[in-house]
Amino acid sequence: MHATHQENVVLSLEVPTGVLSLTLIDVLYVPDWNEAYVISWRKFDETGLFYMFGKDGIISVKMNSDDSVVLQATLQYDAYQVFPIVQHSQI
Repeated sequence: MHATHQENVVLSLEVPTGVLSLTLIDVLYVPDWNEAYVISWRKFDETGLFYMFGKDGIISVKMNSDDSVVLQATLQYDAYQVFPIVQHSQI
């Protein structure tokens, strides 16, 4: 299994004030793994807007500004999986 594409991914995240559109740069795409994008924590951390909290098989990505949860991933099939609204544009 290996990444075949590297793309920008735009996530639309619901936050208390509305919808936050966030572009992650150079996200890897692994088609042999449930046709999923592999998004590392580093891509979120680079924005400076979020922190991560994990417990009991759930990882939450929260806003630094107000601690609101913008993304949650649950442990399924030996990997944390999340299904946000994703739009992508190929590099």
